[in-house]
Amino acid sequence: MKKLLAVILCAFMVFSLCACTGNGSTGKKVIKWYTVTGDQKDQDAVFEKFNEELGELMPGVEVEFYRGELTDKWASWMAGGEQIDIAWTGYSFNMVDQILKKSYQPLDELIEKYAPNIQQEIKDYPTEYASGSYQGTLYAIPNIQPLIKESPMIEIPISLWEFFDAEAFSAARAASPYLTEDMLKVIDDYLAKVKASGLMDSDTVSATMDIASCVMSLVTRGYDTVYGSESIPYKLVYKAFEENPEIVPFCETDEYKLFIKYAAKWFDNGYISEDYLLSSGSGGERLDTLRCHPTNGWFNLSDEVNGVKDVNDEDGYVYAKQILVRNKDQIFDGVNLTGSSATYLTIPLTAKYPVEAIKLLDLLRSDEGTDLLNLLIYGFEKNSDYAKEYGNYHYTLEGDIAYGNGYAIQPSESNDYGIAHWVVGNVFLCYRTSNILDGQKEYAEKYFSETLSNAHKTAYQGFEPDVQSWSAKLGQMTSAASEYSDTLHAGVLGSAKYLNSYNNMITKLNAASLEEFTEDINNQAKEYKAAQ
Repeated sequence: MKKLLAVILCAFMVFSLCACTGNGSTGKKVIKWYTVTGDQKDQDAVFEKFNEELGELMPGVEVEFYRGELTDKWASWMAGGEQIDIAWTGYSFNMVDQILKKSYQPLDELIEKYAPNIQQEIKDYPTEYASGSYQGTLYAIPNIQPLIKESPMIEIPISLWEFFDAEAFSAARAASPYLTEDMLKVIDDYLAKVKASGLMDSDTVSATMDIASCVMSLVTRGYDTVYGSESIPYKLVYKAFEENPEIVPFCETDEYKLFIKYAAKWFDNGYISEDYLLSSGSGGERLDTLRCHPTNGWFNLSDEVNGVKDVNDEDGYVYAKQILVRNKDQIFDGVNLTGSSATYLTIPLTAKYPVEAIKLLDLLRSDEGTDLLNLLIYGFEKNSDYAKEYGNYHYTLEGDIAYGNGYAIQPSESNDYGIAHWVVGNVFLCYRTSNILDGQKEYAEKYFSETLSNAHKTAYQGFEPDVQSWSAKLGQMTSAASEYSDTLHAGVLGSAKYLNSYNNMITKLNAASLEEFTEDINNQAKEYKAAQ
């Protein structure tokens, strides 16, 4: 009996020691996934079900989710070695800066060993995956969406559409791949007609336009960005349709100078609100008289001739019209700009379980992981056993469209549960939300596989600048530009003062080494081209 008890005790001790590996006393490896959606009432129930299902597909692995703002705490987490196995990154981060700070692990070897589905995605979406790389190494997996970048759009409320000369704008658009004064004159004439009709000061339309959106969508037309994001004036660009273009600061292009001249004029004429910068272009019940969208496509165009499409609400009501900013022959394939796809997943340097993390991300891109992906994004479907067991539901399914309980497109913290699909995976693989129209996924797939591959290849197609030695100076340039850019882009200084402000910005940018930075990147680009 004593010998038997000793054997049992020994076996128990061995079991106990084994159980204490991994995480606490569970014997499981707990992946910590940090995402940007805030806490919601039913999240614990959904995450419990997620881990239950995950246990069938990845035995011995659980996921613990952190939800909330990442950017404010990110630096301290990285400095403190906080365990983060998967993290969202994208538009709210300077991804190149984070790569240089070694916040993200390189992913190529992990993917080669453990992620066959991601390997296939790299083949299917080479441009999107290139945007998650830096200097030839992949650091971020793009959350690919059926929202494509064929052309920016100008959007105008349906009640004001009669004042916009779509035919004249279409003709100006076709005449040049770059912003021209003829295009701005069409907008100028439209704004004058809206004001003359007394609609700028009505209860529904304020004297405002979302002019800042036009800087990154309209003014950059035909230019390829080599370094920088959105509308920062010192970002480096070149003309995409020239054979031997010079790389120049955005703020020194003729198109930029032309736009800020018109912006000042539009402010003088009362088309732009005096409190534009205080209200971020809109506020209260304001309806912008004109705004731009940086990414859109030809899908579902209602007017193929002028490139105009209807914008519908959830009930099918047309509340606005959008018009293309560029033609199909003005699409180009240019430099690799890290972070340009806006939303990614990374495995941080502080990850404890990078192998399990990449396996999980790969699982969520597989056929067997589809239900798990939808569970994570949408929660419990109304007619499911999960919903009946829990006593609450989070979405209803009609065909392949998921309608959230309390939301239609994007959930918030006030909803019982829901995570935006663009935060956690490949949007092509999950149920669609109502804003993704029938046939849109297929159209986008064709764009990625055919349109991009046949698009105009620029002089510096595939070039990726090395800015590591400029990190300190770039911060100085940002400070110099931010002192002036908002007021210049909004036009709120008026025609009498804007030019002096512009000259002061250029002086400060050059004092922060913009000229030297531009020269270095030009030399890099020419060396790259010569080596091709």
